[in-house]
Amino acid sequence: MRLRLVRTASGERSVAVWQRATWVPLTEVDPTGRLGAAAHDVMAFLAGGRQVRDLAREVLDGSDTASLGPVDPERGLPFRPSSFRDCSLWEQHQVAAARGLLHMNGGTASRAVTLYERLRQQPFPRLRPRPLWYEQPLYYKGASAAWLADGDTARWPYYTQAPDYELEIALVISRAATDLTAADAPAVIGGFVLVNDLSARDVQWREMVEGRMGPAKSKDFGTAVGPVVVTADELLSQLDDLHVEVRVNDEIAATGSTRGMRHSVADVVAYASAGEPVQAGDLIGLGTVPGCSALESGHWISPGDEIALGAGPLGVLRTRIGRPDPWPSPGPVTRPRWSVVSRSGEEPDPATVRPERWRPPAAPTLTGAFTPNEVLDTVERLEVPGGVKPEDVVLDEQGRLYSGVEDGRIYRWSHPGTDVGPELFADTHGRPLGLELDPRDGSLLVCDGYRGLLRVTDAGDVVVLADSYRGRRLRCPNNAAVAAGGTVYFSDSSTRFRIEHYKHDLLEHRPNGRIFAYRPGADELTLIADGLYFPNGVALTPDDSALLVVETGTYTLSRIELTGTSAGRRQTLAANLPGLPDNLSAVGDDTYWIALPSLRIPALDRMMPLPLVRSLTARLPARLQPVPPRYGLVLQVDGTGRVLRSLHGPTGRYAEITGVREHDGWLYLGSLLESAAARVRLPQHACGPKPGVGERSRD
Repeated sequence: MRLRLVRTASGERSVAVWQRATWVPLTEVDPTGRLGAAAHDVMAFLAGGRQVRDLAREVLDGSDTASLGPVDPERGLPFRPSSFRDCSLWEQHQVAAARGLLHMNGGTASRAVTLYERLRQQPFPRLRPRPLWYEQPLYYKGASAAWLADGDTARWPYYTQAPDYELEIALVISRAATDLTAADAPAVIGGFVLVNDLSARDVQWREMVEGRMGPAKSKDFGTAVGPVVVTADELLSQLDDLHVEVRVNDEIAATGSTRGMRHSVADVVAYASAGEPVQAGDLIGLGTVPGCSALESGHWISPGDEIALGAGPLGVLRTRIGRPDPWPSPGPVTRPRWSVVSRSGEEPDPATVRPERWRPPAAPTLTGAFTPNEVLDTVERLEVPGGVKPEDVVLDEQGRLYSGVEDGRIYRWSHPGTDVGPELFADTHGRPLGLELDPRDGSLLVCDGYRGLLRVTDAGDVVVLADSYRGRRLRCPNNAAVAAGGTVYFSDSSTRFRIEHYKHDLLEHRPNGRIFAYRPGADELTLIADGLYFPNGVALTPDDSALLVVETGTYTLSRIELTGTSAGRRQTLAANLPGLPDNLSAVGDDTYWIALPSLRIPALDRMMPLPLVRSLTARLPARLQPVPPRYGLVLQVDGTGRVLRSLHGPTGRYAEITGVREHDGWLYLGSLLESAAARVRLPQHACGPKPGVGERSRD
């Protein structure tokens, strides 16, 4: 029999039985109360065994169910599980899961296993379970305080970047027993239910492979239980051949079959009861049905996704994935990076680059407006507790400084330059790159390299504004500028490579980049420009009529018209900058600061006309690829591209500057290398000779 809890028209809670394509509440067909507690309580129904099932059929057969009123599904669990044991009974899943964890971790072992399996056309031997798994139905014990009901939202714990679904079928113990034999065990199995055994795959690797313990935190944060319970007498005959499926946002993500279990459910219960009692209400999962996890299917989940598990008579179990919890405190973060797996709907990065031949102009000499000075060797460091690579900086009207670091956290200094350190403001669980403030309400806007364009409220809540265009995930959101009306213009630096592989895009040197406009309330992003070579920093002119853009790949500064008949027209303002330009910020008087993380790299320039050399270089370890020397450099330009001044740090005291912002007589800096943001007093006069009229950085 198929059971679930419902609410009748009178508001009474009842156990309902599926009959003639409808749910029939037992309280409505048993007015004399012959079923007792079994009419209200699923566990009481299961505990009654065959006697209650026969009585339920009797009262159903003698009733006019067609005249019954409507019922509503009861929210919540069908019963309260008292414990959770979880087996893994399919060898196919064991092998595939081990392979998936290995590939997530990457490295030489992953590549060696892939090569072996391609050559031998069989699983790598060490991926198979150990001999004891074949002898006994081993299990782990899960948490009993994190149950989720159908339709609930699952937490995304702060310590993980790779939560996963697992479609499982679990048996329900209906009465207490101990030391059962396999022959006796079926008598205590009351029924079966769907389970989504949520897992944190990155944490699972650390616990079970590195720590040789667990699973613990990788499993205990949430287990969802389906709303339908099927009695054992009905499901046992079908259990060896059930078709199941996983849907994510109504799209089929995985399918599977229950064929091929290593151990019987009778053996499972007997083993669980050996030396300890099983209790009424205990759940024992049979393990992930092969193929029905993202670790196997590759269909990973994102915040806000709805997962629907289906398994024939067991119905459908829906779970929504919540927003990632923020890391709770300053200090080192131990979770892996967001990109440990591809998110839902995102394609993996290409394995190789396809270089395009290009001959860059000779780097300009450091004379005139480029004359070196030592201003940036006098910076004050603003250390980030436990964080590194504060990519960008921005200050609000109260003078508070914000900066996002590599592990996803965003810090805020209420009094930068004092002994008061920063507070942990928010956590994107991604890679915050460009930061801006919405002029309408002061909220923080973030270009996150993995998650898209985000808004962060003053309370630190993170909301995704845009993460896809025409059904495809944005690849590398990088830097933004906000118009007075709230339109956000931002760069998507590459359509092929994510931020951790930005060097591959630069080595490829193809026009993979785009500029978008996000208009509040619009259903779709607006494409402003494409065919750009790693567009990076963007800034609006004072009247919001045009957008200035730097392209790291071509060392250029350009202007894109946004209004009138010339909208979309591009004009190069500076064609040969002395370094690799990164973020760009407007001062407000039609002057702009450009951060350059390095001077031009001679080895890189020499490689650009040689596609084969660049293709080979991309395959080398990072330590063997061209590395810029430590140097600090920012430029100030006007709206025509004329370089007004440059500030240098020849000793590299604060190097690889990627963010620059002028505020109240100071320049605030971010870096792709340092463990601190920084600030320096802005000199009152330009350092080095001012360029003459018409002089440009392209000279």
